[in-house]
Formats: sequence, structure tokens, C-alpha cells
Amino acid sequence: DKNRVEVISAFTIKGNIDATTGNIKFPGSVMVGGDVMSGFYVMAGGEIKIIGSVEAALLTTDDDILIQGGVKGAGKAMLRTKKNIMASFIEQATILAVGEIRIKKALLRSRVKCNGKIQMADDAKLIGGEVKTKLGLTVGELGNPSGVPTKVIFGQDVLVEDQIEVEEKEIAKLQADLGKIATALTGAERLQDQAKKQELFVEKVKLMKMMEKRNLRLFTLKERYEQHFDSEIVIKGTVYPGVVIE
Repeated sequence: DKNRVEVISAFTIKGNIDATTGNIKFPGSVMVGGDVMSGFYVMAGGEIKIIGSVEAALLTTDDDILIQGGVKGAGKAMLRTKKNIMASFIEQATILAVGEIRIKKALLRSRVKCNGKIQMADDAKLIGGEVKTKLGLTVGELGNPSGVPTKVIFGQDVLVEDQIEVEEKEIAKLQADLGKIATALTGAERLQDQAKKQELFVEKVKLMKMMEKRNLRLFTLKERYEQHFDSEIVIKGTVYPGVVIE
């Protein structure tokens, strides 16, 4: 700014995050005066505060996410944070919070993983989707009269579950690679290619050792996932047909 250089810890956008501003990636806090439009992302090291609403966009941060206008995700929005999420409402989005989630009006048809507690207003509604919460849920209405499938799973560490999914995918990949090597070894045997056989055998041993480590880690994670935490589901109003509480 003229003859002055200033290092700021917060970044403010007065309007929307759209084609004019482009995506935002900033190591500190980010405040958006308008909306975050579909197809764009905000990645921050500090707090993300949205004065407007969020469409089918990505928000990810190490700090809190605060959304005054709510989320209309169209099945594509994703919010990820190592702390807490606060919003007026969230609709058709994927949510991952290590801390708490607080919602004033409604949580609709979303996939939610919360490693803290989900706190909703006494008249707030949770309808559709799947919610996993380590420490429980407080809500007004659960489900709706038309019987929309609504699932709430509580009492287990959702982050461990994510790690289990990653390990299972890696193990499946290793198994596929071992299958390819077995086929290649058969071919090398038929051609009596000793050098190729030796090369494939070394690779096979390497993959089998990796598989052993992955399986051991998976076993340990599954044991951790069996641990249950003190938690509760509190419904201030009505539980409707179509609701599953596990």
C-alpha cells in the first residue's frame, strides 16, 4: 500500500466467492461478505466466516466455520474442519467436524460425521441422510411425517472409522496388485524367463510385507472403533417413522 508493506492474519472479501474472485486459499482467517457460489472453494488456516450462504462449494479449515445464511449444497457441498461448525441450516451437504456442530433451523438430507456433539435448537429439524456423532445429538424433530429415511449413529469415534475405510481401500489395492503379479509370474514361468521371475518374486514379497502391516493396522483400528463413549440422543419434539437410531 504505497510505501508500506503489511502482513495481515485475516483476509476479507466484500462480495461473493465466484468467477470474479476465483478460489480462496489463505493461511489465516477468511471472511466472506456475500455467498460462496457453486464450484468454488475456500481453504483457510484460521476461521472461515460466511455472511451469506454456501452453495455446492468446498470449505476446509483448521479452525471454526461460521455460516450465517446456511448451506444449500445440492448434494455436492463439503464442509471440513478440525474444530466446530455453526450454521443457520444445512441442506444436502457432506460435513466432517472434529469438534461440535451447532444448527439453528434444520439439517436436511446430509451426510454428517461429527467427533463431538451436534447441538440443534429446540424447534430445529433433522430430516433425511445419515448422521454419525461421537457424543450424541440434541434436536427438536427427528424425521418427518412422510417417513423420509433418517439414520443417526452415535457413541463411536467417527475419525477412527474414516481411518478404517482408508486402510481397507489400500488393502484392496494391494490385493489387486498381488493378483496381477501372480498372473505375470505364471506367464514368466511359461516362458522360462528366470530374470523376470526373480524380479516379480521380489516385488511380491515387498507387497506381502506391506499387506501384513496394513492388516495389523486395520485390526488395531477396528479394536479402537469398538470402544463406546458416553453419549445421548435428546429429541425435544417428535420422532417420525423412517428414523433409525443406532
